Amino acid sequence: MSDISRDLAKILAFSNAIASATDKYVLGAIIGEQLNDLFGIYEYCIYINSRDGRWSWPYIFDVDTQIARQPEFQSWIDAPNDLNDDLHRYVKSAQDVILLDLEGYLSLPGTAQYRQMLESIGVKGWGCHTIRLADEQVAFLTFHHTQIEEMKPRLGLFKSICSQLGITASNLLSRDELEQREREKTILLSLSTEIASLKIRDDLFQVVNAKIKDIFSVTQFGIVKVDEDGKTHSAFMMDLGLSKSYQAEYERIAALKYSIHDSVFQKIIDAQETVVINVEEVSAEPNCSEYVGFWKRAGFVSLVCFPLRMGDETIGAILMNRGKKPFKSSETHLLKGICAQLSVAVSNILANEKVMRQLAEINQYKQQLEDEKVYLQEEIKTASNTTDFIGASPEVKKVMRLVGTVGPTDSTVLLLGETGTGKELVARAIHNNSSRKNKLMVKINCAALPPTMIESELFGHERGSFTGAHERRIGKFELAHGGTLFLDEVGEMPLDMQAKLLRVLQEKEIERLGGKTTIKVDVRIIAATNRDLEKEMAEGRFRSDLFYRLNIFPIHLPPLRTRQEDIPMLVNYFIGKFAKKTGMKVEGATNNVMLEMKRYSWPGNVRELEHLIERSVLLESGPIIKQIHLPTPKTAINGDGEPIFRLVTIEENERQHIFDTLNYCSGRITGVGGAAEILGLPASTLHSKMKKLGIRRTHVK
Repeated sequence: MSDISRDLAKILAFSNAIASATDKYVLGAIIGEQLNDLFGIYEYCIYINSRDGRWSWPYIFDVDTQIARQPEFQSWIDAPNDLNDDLHRYVKSAQDVILLDLEGYLSLPGTAQYRQMLESIGVKGWGCHTIRLADEQVAFLTFHHTQIEEMKPRLGLFKSICSQLGITASNLLSRDELEQREREKTILLSLSTEIASLKIRDDLFQVVNAKIKDIFSVTQFGIVKVDEDGKTHSAFMMDLGLSKSYQAEYERIAALKYSIHDSVFQKIIDAQETVVINVEEVSAEPNCSEYVGFWKRAGFVSLVCFPLRMGDETIGAILMNRGKKPFKSSETHLLKGICAQLSVAVSNILANEKVMRQLAEINQYKQQLEDEKVYLQEEIKTASNTTDFIGASPEVKKVMRLVGTVGPTDSTVLLLGETGTGKELVARAIHNNSSRKNKLMVKINCAALPPTMIESELFGHERGSFTGAHERRIGKFELAHGGTLFLDEVGEMPLDMQAKLLRVLQEKEIERLGGKTTIKVDVRIIAATNRDLEKEMAEGRFRSDLFYRLNIFPIHLPPLRTRQEDIPMLVNYFIGKFAKKTGMKVEGATNNVMLEMKRYSWPGNVRELEHLIERSVLLESGPIIKQIHLPTPKTAINGDGEPIFRLVTIEENERQHIFDTLNYCSGRITGVGGAAEILGLPASTLHSKMKKLGIRRTHVK
């Protein structure tokens, strides 16, 4: 039989042998046995090249060999080979089979590291041959042999066998790819089912975190999104598995926004395939963002990235860290499918979050409108019960001139005066003369609220911020945004609350109780008090810095006793008001009534006058008030409201005089120097008076 016939028979026998293989591992053993019988080859590996010509992977080999039992073997077959390194460029450039002894092989780039292993298993030589289908390099075969010279005469048969191996490997790879496609479909269908109905990030994170790590063997991953402005990108969800020492820095970095034109993100969104980001390289680029430096400090070497797109629009990117292990083409194909689904899920969640924000804003506006409705109803009610500051006296004219001056400005106003002088009326007049008149004037009585509730009333609170806070509530500052806040009885405010109020007035921002963010407010402040704030400051009950912040434009409201000429106008106004309200046909008051009211000191000022007229209208049966029931004053006061002396009855005066005399005499009534002698009364008479006035010796000190 000729050599050609024998070679053909061997090729046919080789084909029949490998055709009986049931899987890749059985095939690997059969090929190893055949190569050993035919050529003395005892260790071999067929590497498959990636479609893009960048990488190759160990694909077919015999697991029952010495090299397969080496500790390094598993990591060796898992690691892809760079087809562009020096060794593989040398292999690809060879036109024929490469046959080298061991020293020749170890002289090639990157092989010296294998010397100890190869010598330990008795390798004598190394060979390699590129496998082609048509003109395409699809794989290459490497092998170990014992004698170069023995193999050289049989290179023709070896090349034919290699061609057969190329066809076999290609067919097997095609079958694997079909199986891989089926697995991908199963994975994508499972993932699609799980994320289809997800509406919040946390739910998506739980699914993606488990799937991505399992499918692609990654240790960390993250998704970034393009922000609504289309100019920046920021973190969407991350699982970086960082130590506590990096957590605080990560939270700061993740909270920031970055330009979509930074060097890293631009590379990702411009790519059609996976992009490997070398952290060391990009950190040296001039326009890299702050997060790249954080990656470097956290120990990341390289990240595999892929853009997330909806149609032609880039909505974000996924970043994965799995060390130096690159993606195979099959993994890239699966990643594309997963990213298509993630794009839909991320887009839906962002849209849902936007809707939820809008609903929250709508609910906030709704709540604000409801609160404003309450205040507007109160304002309408107040407006129906009040009018302008009534009077024509010089004191009233002075106040109204000041109101006209300060009203159009945004200056803070402090209204000072006794209770009942009409401070709220003046505050409303200032508001109505300002550019804020179409907004609310919100009022709060600082003396009417317990100290624990003032902060909540002023600044609002979040749900659950304290016991009883069952829902979020906006405070008076938010409600008055764009308008005026009237702080009545500000002198009654506790010291700790004064400090918080001062901060708000200075910084023009508030923070709800239980809230985490500050809220900008634009509010004009009008404060009022019946206290002497300078005296309160001196005694430590009012902060001086708050006083000077409020006392920008003080207006002193005159008491009614200093503008008696206004009393007839006020009386006629209140008679008309209450006659209409009660249905009584009262039209005026007599001159004597008017004279009595002018003589009265009016410690309660206009409010006291209003209530007295209401009572008189109810008691009067005719059209004219003929009698006024003025209260009897117990203390005489001067024009400035200061007490002069206390007015008492004769009986009260007599009792106090006897009591003081008894104290002087140490309780002794009779005898020389006794109380009876000093008072010029018989002792029996003094005893009678003491009994009548209820004075006992036990009362005497």
